[in-house]
Amino acid sequence: MILKYGNIWSNYGFSEHKILITTNSFVKNNGELVMEKGLAKEAKEKFSDLPKKCGDMILGMDCHMKFYGMMMISKYIGIFQVKYDWNDFANLEIIKNSTKMLDKLSRRNQEYVFNLNFPGIGNGRLTYNQVFPIIKIMPNNVLVWQSKETKPLKKFAIENSENDGEKLTKELFE
Repeated sequence: MILKYGNIWSNYGFSEHKILITTNSFVKNNGELVMEKGLAKEAKEKFSDLPKKCGDMILGMDCHMKFYGMMMISKYIGIFQVKYDWNDFANLEIIKNSTKMLDKLSRRNQEYVFNLNFPGIGNGRLTYNQVFPIIKIMPNNVLVWQSKETKPLKKFAIENSENDGEKLTKELFE
């Protein structure tokens, strides 16, 4: 896993890159997954049919308000579950299990780069220190992003690169 600092969408559309959006499993009565905050909201604004596609897949697996983990929705977009209800705090156990799924997928598909926004820290209201020990197991074809508007990652990444030996790329802070 490599920590990145910037705009996750900068890698959208490249054939080897997959964008994973942190989400919940709450499907509204209209069949759409709730996608009203953070990167999920950005994705919904970019791809108006995405909430319905996500909702259809979640309902098709009978996972409304249950665990689905992570799944690819299209060639370039996937979802990564961090909680059940959109208004809950992110759940470390769900993040752990979703991470295991992504870890397995990314190790089997080294030709792809999986771009994930740092799970659980925005609307999920968890801290970097709670989540980082869970997600650091993933291989280096998983890029974990935080936007430039959120400054704590820079300090956190530097501290953890020294303490945990994580390798950071030069472009992390560009």
